[in-house]
Amino acid sequence: MQTDPSPQQKHYLDLGALAGYNPNTKGIVYGGGLNYEYRPVKQWGLTAGFNYDFTKTDQSGIRKLNPGYSGPE
Repeated sequence: MQTDPSPQQKHYLDLGALAGYNPNTKGIVYGGGLNYEYRPVKQWGLTAGFNYDFTKTDQSGIRKLNPGYSGPE
């Protein structure tokens, strides 16, 4: 049986960016995320993640979406 010479890493942390398009709001989505993984054994892992994103939309068509909207008071 061959063994892996490198020690098994139990904790992983990564940071990443996200970008995309939301067809429902016709807006651009951008933000970032942070993920953590704990592997007590090689075959199993527990993960947790946090994502923070923004959506930019065109508000000029708000009356088409909600005809009763009269604007901020």
